[in-house]
Amino acid sequence: MGTSRRACAPCLCPPYGCSAPSRQTGHLVAFIATISILVVQHATKPLPMQLSDRSLFILNMVFVVIGVLVLRSKPDVGIVTIAFFGSGAVLAASIIIRKRRSAPTAERVMITGGVPMRPSRVLIGGLGAWLAALGVILTVFGWSYGIVFRCLSIASLIFGCYLLAAVLIGWLPSTFIQFDETGITFGCRGFSYVVAFDNIADLAVAEMNRNPFLCIRLHQPDAVAVTPPARYVDALKQIGRSEALMGAHIAIPTQQYLIDATLLSQAIARYVNEPVARRELEVRSLANEK
Repeated sequence: MGTSRRACAPCLCPPYGCSAPSRQTGHLVAFIATISILVVQHATKPLPMQLSDRSLFILNMVFVVIGVLVLRSKPDVGIVTIAFFGSGAVLAASIIIRKRRSAPTAERVMITGGVPMRPSRVLIGGLGAWLAALGVILTVFGWSYGIVFRCLSIASLIFGCYLLAAVLIGWLPSTFIQFDETGITFGCRGFSYVVAFDNIADLAVAEMNRNPFLCIRLHQPDAVAVTPPARYVDALKQIGRSEALMGAHIAIPTQQYLIDATLLSQAIARYVNEPVARRELEVRSLANEK
């Protein structure tokens, strides 16, 4: 990517019959686009909305406008440019909107106990549909852009179709979170483990790749109740991978669950610091209610 301009040329270069000046222009536009996006992305900091969020949106919109301008003379270039940078603009806009609505405050946050919370199937399916559609557009209209671009386009198409199929047949989502009076259950494919509230040492809201996470550190990472017990080692491995990647024993991608990370942190902190409040998570039967 950074070795030479020729490596980036297939992204925006006209697919056929281009003159030397047009090819050089395609090289330059692709190079500037790639470097600019990388610089903007690496400039981001956790959680507060930075100028780089707006810059990423503006940068993508600039190339969308360029794609519209060249659409009549070079339709393949215009369509690929609009599809690729338009997707980036939508993503950047969603980040800006989320951060404008972030950091809510509440005097008291409660969670319904005994009910598994799963990642949004609509969100995962929508992501799959978007990637599949993007892959189709880039593959059809950018086929002559080179082998690297073709591979990326086909990979987007395949991964998008996989997400759609996995949601439809029930493979995804495969995780869940459940709050009970005894602690928090983290469900994974094939096993689950319970973390007692008294074992939670610290909570922090963080961000990775512009996605919010609630990070949880434990007093004793190995003091978890695993079901089935035979998967105890697998649970510890997952906790270890999370610590290596995020610096926390457990990292909850709250956006997948359509939960605000700050509110979830406030709720868990309340149950950690106020043992009496955990009674709210007790599962009550209809008979007891009567």
